[in-house]
Amino acid sequence: MAFGVDNGNASCATAGAATAIASGFSLNYSVVIKALSANAGDCYIGDASLTTGNGFPLKAGDSMPLSGDPLQVGATHVDLETVYFTADNVNDGIRWISQLKRP
Repeated sequence: MAFGVDNGNASCATAGAATAIASGFSLNYSVVIKALSANAGDCYIGDASLTTGNGFPLKAGDSMPLSGDPLQVGATHVDLETVYFTADNVNDGIRWISQLKRP
């Protein structure tokens, strides 16, 4: 089994609208999500029902880790297709980096 690192970014096209962070990145063992330091407002992280009122807030420059639980069956990875973000302002964004399993 090989491991690698991948990264990406996402920008808010519609303030308050939930957007999946990435597609095609389902085998991440751990991910760090960081709000861009130039953001004018907060970004929010959550599930598909995310809004600015119920998401986990990240101020400009803040980051948060996510990791799978190797002891829980079926939860050994973070699927970025099921992690959503939004922001207070259009064009505010996030960057992410992940450790992933390569086939």
